[in-house]
Amino acid sequence: MRKIIILIVAILLILVFFPELKAASVQKSIIPADAKWVIHFDMKKFSSTKLHELIMNDEGTIKVRKKTARIFKLYKFDPLKDIANITIFGRGKEKEDTVACIGGNFDKEHLLSLLGAETDYREIPYGKYTIYSWGYDDFGVFVNDNLVLFSGNEAAIKDALDVISGKKENITSSPMITYVEAIPAEAFIAAVADDISSLADDRGKAVILKKVGMASLAIIEKAEDIALNLNITTESPQDAKKMEQIINGLLAFADLQLDEATIGMKLLEDVNIGISVDGNKIRMNVTCPVKKFISVISGKSKFSPSSLMAEL
Repeated sequence: MRKIIILIVAILLILVFFPELKAASVQKSIIPADAKWVIHFDMKKFSSTKLHELIMNDEGTIKVRKKTARIFKLYKFDPLKDIANITIFGRGKEKEDTVACIGGNFDKEHLLSLLGAETDYREIPYGKYTIYSWGYDDFGVFVNDNLVLFSGNEAAIKDALDVISGKKENITSSPMITYVEAIPAEAFIAAVADDISSLADDRGKAVILKKVGMASLAIIEKAEDIALNLNITTESPQDAKKMEQIINGLLAFADLQLDEATIGMKLLEDVNIGISVDGNKIRMNVTCPVKKFISVISGKSKFSPSSLMAEL
């Protein structure tokens, strides 16, 4: 599974730094009804943003592009042209339940030749499909010439194939579909989770997360700003109010800690944060100037997440 995780991470880097790839909206037909969370990247929409333009012109991304190009050279496909979209979903918090669906143009024969050289390589017939297994817990399947699934769980791969074949229900019959369909059309990154509290680490201290039910996130670009829209539900209206108070308190504390002498800038002065509560539902909208966002992620700004955490 470790190799698959490395591959997926590399692909995610490609999707962030090479957004001019073709893309598609969330493919509901490939996501099972019992999925607990879904993440989708739409590169076509991202390629039309100011953020994309600035990233592609930023000196820092040139090095990343060269490194990721070398990583993918082995697989004989050009990430700039061949990867179309990626959807990742899971049935729980275990990594083994995660399935990555990658759409694009692939050199199937070359990839299979690489797999054939792996330790413990074997082929598993499943209906009209052939599931390929290598290593201890790596599984992959070509759904067709333009769609590949990866997982660390054979059962998860088979369930996904059953959904694609129409043998099992897809996400359209899940309560999450309401959140999926509410995702803004212009969102280039979207995520939906059915029950955050069930995904939270029982050993951790994330009390807030353990009060959260369904949630959705969308990242879009509005004019010169990057906007993050977050919608969550809690167990009760009282929990929603308490969570609103906690968030506002943390923001106020962070604002006090972001002293110009120690951090070098007051990020929150450039960020607009709006929070509203309606019953047990919380809506949070965060906007940040695209140029400021780029300066932070490229390291040109003196502000960094680690410096903020240190101050807090």
